[in-house]
Amino acid sequence: MIKNLIKGKETAYKEVIDLYGDQLFRTCYLILRDKLDAEDVVQETLIKVFKNIKNFKGDSKLYTWIYKIALNLSRDILRKKVDFSSLEDEWIGEEDPHFHIEKEIDKEVLKKELKALNPIYYEVLVLFYLQEFPIKEIARMLETSEGTVKSRLSRARNILKTELEKEESLIG
Repeated sequence: MIKNLIKGKETAYKEVIDLYGDQLFRTCYLILRDKLDAEDVVQETLIKVFKNIKNFKGDSKLYTWIYKIALNLSRDILRKKVDFSSLEDEWIGEEDPHFHIEKEIDKEVLKKELKALNPIYYEVLVLFYLQEFPIKEIARMLETSEGTVKSRLSRARNILKTELEKEESLIG
């Protein structure tokens, strides 16, 4: 596929989009929390991939290189924004209104705490737990060591745990 991309074959472009497009959009959306920004980043990422495929050295998987480009573009957008918008609400689908209200309170607390996280912690949580990338791949994408990724994950979990325990003691 990479050879065909370098040759400029249209079928290779379509294959990249089919293989990585949806997952790339989900990752960008989770990081940016904005559909239009995520769509723009995906489009710009793919353009950069197609224009710069000759620069791909092959020292990582292709998708790692692609996601690294997308993450950098997403970071650029986040740096320009002062306000981090909250996660989109999702319907839980339970019939019991008390259950629904309780879950909504829990979701609101979690969203509040996620929103308050430093973007470097939020980013590794998204990549590890929601996109299920291995630590090694996350380290390559973020251009950092595996130890740093593990440290950020640990720190993010501890921050969330502490803040959620505080919220629970206030509520409960």
